[in-house]
Amino acid sequence: MQVTTPQDAAHQHASGMRDASVAACIRHCRCMPLRQRLRQRRITIRRHEIFPKPPTPEKIELWPLDRLIPYARNPRTHSDAQVAQIAASIVEFGFNNPILVDSNSGVIAGHGRLLAARKLGLERVPVVVLDHLTENQKRAYILADNQLALNAGWDEELLRGVLAELRDADFNLDLIGFDETELDRLLTTEPTEGLTAEDACPEPLEDPVSRRGDLWLLSDHRLLCGDSAKREDVDRLVEGGPVDLVNTDPPYNVRVEPRSNNAIAAGLSSFAGLHHHQSFDVHRGASKAKGTTKKMRPGVLGPGAWKLVLVEQAKAHGVWAAQPAL
Repeated sequence: MQVTTPQDAAHQHASGMRDASVAACIRHCRCMPLRQRLRQRRITIRRHEIFPKPPTPEKIELWPLDRLIPYARNPRTHSDAQVAQIAASIVEFGFNNPILVDSNSGVIAGHGRLLAARKLGLERVPVVVLDHLTENQKRAYILADNQLALNAGWDEELLRGVLAELRDADFNLDLIGFDETELDRLLTTEPTEGLTAEDACPEPLEDPVSRRGDLWLLSDHRLLCGDSAKREDVDRLVEGGPVDLVNTDPPYNVRVEPRSNNAIAAGLSSFAGLHHHQSFDVHRGASKAKGTTKKMRPGVLGPGAWKLVLVEQAKAHGVWAAQPAL
């Protein structure tokens, strides 16, 4: 019979705990990396199943132009001006974008570059052979190669910065592909300070620049700071020439309801009845208050005819602008 003292029991218990801890540590060290490897393997397999590795061409070849056969049903068009732009780009930057062809020398992408190469008289061009595409994939890629690029956009703030740097470096911006109108829009500095809103109007100056009597000559237009009720001011504005049209009472050309006797009698005005003073004229002179369809006699314009526009009015004073009558 083996007698176990309390000290021996405690020692055995400690040894058992140590052995169990070591065994657990071994299991952890052996199993966890294996589990991680299995997990990574499953992820790799799943990714490969969902996103298979795409075919990638391994080389660029140089082919003579006569070997390339354009796609007869290519719906993409290239104007002479655009072909000239591509040719200028090739001269400036090099033939950096190869033409894509199939194993039968048929062009899949790069018809514009092929036309530009012919325009430049090149003998050989770089090509990449796509021999992995089916016939349907070829037809689809001819469309996708053009349309996918069109779906991209521009960060105009960054674009303006790059264009401005190229302009300041005297680089020929015509080689980039933007037309002149678009370049002007992108490179025009927009105001960021002051009154930039369309309806913003500055407060009148305490000491105005223009004084009464000042006549401003603005190309074919004349602007007078004067009194619109004074004939001499109007005569000075138009230099004694005939006036064809006068627009007053801003906002201009707003239809005003007629109040004449003829208009009231013809039912063309809402100012009928005894509540308006002109209705008394109708009753006093009923025989004269007749409707009419006559129009104002058009004036005969000669050299020096003007049209007047009242651009500002305050009480009896106003600022008139005279424009040549067209």
